[in-house]
Amino acid sequence: MIYPHKKIGASAIVFFLTISQNPYLSHSNGNNRLADYKNSMDMRRLMMLLTGSLVVILSGCTKYEIPKPECPENLPAGVSFSADVQPIFDQNCVMCHGGGQSPNLSLGWSYDELTAGGYLDTDFPCSSLIYETLTGTHQGRASDEDILTILGWINEGAEDN
Repeated sequence: MIYPHKKIGASAIVFFLTISQNPYLSHSNGNNRLADYKNSMDMRRLMMLLTGSLVVILSGCTKYEIPKPECPENLPAGVSFSADVQPIFDQNCVMCHGGGQSPNLSLGWSYDELTAGGYLDTDFPCSSLIYETLTGTHQGRASDEDILTILGWINEGAEDN
């Protein structure tokens, strides 16, 4: 998980340290007391500005997590890949995904293509690429019942049964 506030905070600290070590922004050589005083006031203002900016940046940043999509309830149980899922692919998908377009969802290839190709997420079934595709860019190509059957199969561990 990426936490952008860590990058912003680290960048601000590096910038702050770079500015504070810059010899051109520090005191003059000591020969002119008025210039020394003016440079020290400018440096104090700069430091206060940078410190205030750093506080605002860090206080506005919070740790976030991208929420997982909600899965439908009452998913079908006891779903078999060969008896329930493959016929859905045969009826709705193999016209395009029969070997010419990835993933190959034709009989004998589909299970290996889905599992090896990263199309399934058994921990978060609704985050599976196959489900996101069927409910997104391929919406309407399979019935809602067929999509729930596929989701139920993934939810049960996506076994080759």
